Amino acid sequence: MSTIHERIKRLRENSGLSMEALAALLSLKSWQTIQQWENGKTAPKRSRVDDVARVLNTTSEYILFGDAQAQTGNEVKETPAANESEFTNIRRFDLRASAGEGRLVFDYDALEPFKIRSDFLKKNGASEKNTFFMTAKGDSMEPIIPDGADVLVVENGHEIINGKVYVFFLNKNIYIKSLSKTEGGIVALSYNHAYDPMFIGPKDSFKIIGRVIMCSFVL
Repeated sequence: MSTIHERIKRLRENSGLSMEALAALLSLKSWQTIQQWENGKTAPKRSRVDDVARVLNTTSEYILFGDAQAQTGNEVKETPAANESEFTNIRRFDLRASAGEGRLVFDYDALEPFKIRSDFLKKNGASEKNTFFMTAKGDSMEPIIPDGADVLVVENGHEIINGKVYVFFLNKNIYIKSLSKTEGGIVALSYNHAYDPMFIGPKDSFKIIGRVIMCSFVL
């Protein structure tokens, strides 16, 4: 039977997440916490397990115990594989900004859709209709969101939650940044400290497309 450390590592790698990305999704101060979970030095506290399961698209019981034990005793059963019906096809776009009729709109090319677990969408207040994947371009959000990573965007995330990551139009360009409301405007921050903060004021052409709830990439 696998250990909790092995399960976390396997689930993370299967999700295409780096240790840094998983740490960011869990709001941990350091990616070394993930490293310690995986090498067996420590394990997530029970209060943290639910968050780990949510991000890694599994259940808390699987994180903690792995295979489900039968009620009769020591017999164990493998956790059943997810059925096709447990997944939802999510649209995937190559987005670009454009100006039309005096307002910002977005144009796109439709790409091959991705499948994602339906329970993950539900837990994050998302659905097939208001969710899509797009590809991040550039290195401003590295190492958490590398160039070429696919990000999952919920279109109803127009109310800014300070510190969360959003896709937005700004003066005819599309950006992926962490947004925070301040007195007089909005500050857009990059994870890559080589990029300066951006201040978005009332005179800027600004529109939120949605909030990023997941990042996926191949190591």
